[in-house]
Amino acid sequence: MLNQTEFRVTSGTTRKIILVDEKNSTAVSCKVSNEGIDAGSDGRKIVKAGTPLYGSFEARNNPFVVSGSSISPAATANVTSQTITAVTVDASTFSSAVSAESGTYEFVYDADSQSQTPDPSWKLDSSDVDIADYGIVATGTESDGDKISVSFTAGGTVDANCILLHDVDVTSGTKNAQAVIFGTIDLNKLDADVQTLITSDVKSSLKMIQFIR
Repeated sequence: MLNQTEFRVTSGTTRKIILVDEKNSTAVSCKVSNEGIDAGSDGRKIVKAGTPLYGSFEARNNPFVVSGSSISPAATANVTSQTITAVTVDASTFSSAVSAESGTYEFVYDADSQSQTPDPSWKLDSSDVDIADYGIVATGTESDGDKISVSFTAGGTVDANCILLHDVDVTSGTKNAQAVIFGTIDLNKLDADVQTLITSDVKSSLKMIQFIR
């Protein structure tokens, strides 16, 4: 679960409310990167409320970025095993293996599977796979039922799929945030520089979000 203690109010005594109707909206926890964010005159890097973001909702521990950014593939791996001591994944190799489709992928070791070499015993969605083809390296000995979970975010220039709900101070690095995926945004509540980010392309990408004045 994402820790929600790192939000910071950046001005005034209350957070800016950009939603027309908070009860009829949906926001999810995520993390937001400081990649490409310039510091203001006070030296702080602030991602402002209303900023269009992109990230994988199936891999929300991977930081979301401002839409239009060019990002590299990112992959993190976790293992559930008594005998595998470590696991690594090469993001570029993994990207090629999954056709650059973001998401969370679970590999399960099946000691009875013998249909593929050199390592016939890993399965992904019930299909035999060689984890080396996915850029995955496991240290230790595989055992029946072992699981490797990979959270993957594709690279390239990214389109918006959500809106940042509150200002977030990312001066010191990636921070926790909330992303609106459904609701109505009041453009008049956004700072002028943020309003310029809400282009026709952004509006087209956000099918579940309406913008009004």
